[in-house]
Amino acid sequence: MDKIKDSFSPANTPVPSDVIIDNLNPKPEQSFSETQPQLVSETATKFPLPRNKNQKKLSFGLILLFAVIISGGYFLLQNKKIETTKEKLIQKNLPSKSDSITEWKTFKNEELGITFKYPSDWPDAQVNQQSTRTEINIGNVMYIIAGRYYNQDLQREMTYRELIDETKKHAIIISDITIGPYKGKLFRYPPKQDKNIDEVLLALSDDSIDVIIISFSYPSENPNESKVFKQILSTFKFIKN
Repeated sequence: MDKIKDSFSPANTPVPSDVIIDNLNPKPEQSFSETQPQLVSETATKFPLPRNKNQKKLSFGLILLFAVIISGGYFLLQNKKIETTKEKLIQKNLPSKSDSITEWKTFKNEELGITFKYPSDWPDAQVNQQSTRTEINIGNVMYIIAGRYYNQDLQREMTYRELIDETKKHAIIISDITIGPYKGKLFRYPPKQDKNIDEVLLALSDDSIDVIIISFSYPSENPNESKVFKQILSTFKFIKN
């Protein structure tokens, strides 16, 4: 029996000459990544994912956003500097808080028959005589106009009442006011170019054509400066009627 087994063992069995055996020992199993080819679909080849383009667009958008932020910040800074400069220029024409009325300058015009005080750090009053009225300018902050106003449509001088009606179209009445023998209205115009304008119209009667207009401008962000105007008005005196 042992002889029969040995005769059928592979080692003793002759291999036919027409059979080729590469290697009877099994090769080590290769990993999937080494043996499995990478497959790319035809669709992916024709239409690749636009990842790089999106990244470029995102980068460009961030750069643009950053540039806008920088430009906006620069603009706001420059605008703030301009506003600060305007504020300083306006404040030059406003009285210092340490001023008292007794230390203010005094204006007197006997021809107009008017006298009043104004802050000591304001420029001196400048008088300009026109054909029908006299204008007084103090530092482009306060104007006083005394005289008559000719209306081209009416072909005559306007009365105090007509001037009041015309002014009400552009300003609101704050209060009635009386200075000596003169009675009138205190108006306030809407803010314009960061400024408020308060204006007083005075006359001896509604039918009078001789009118006094006192106008005062101040920064819109400092409404308390209107108190300065009231202080000036409190010093007004008429030395002749």
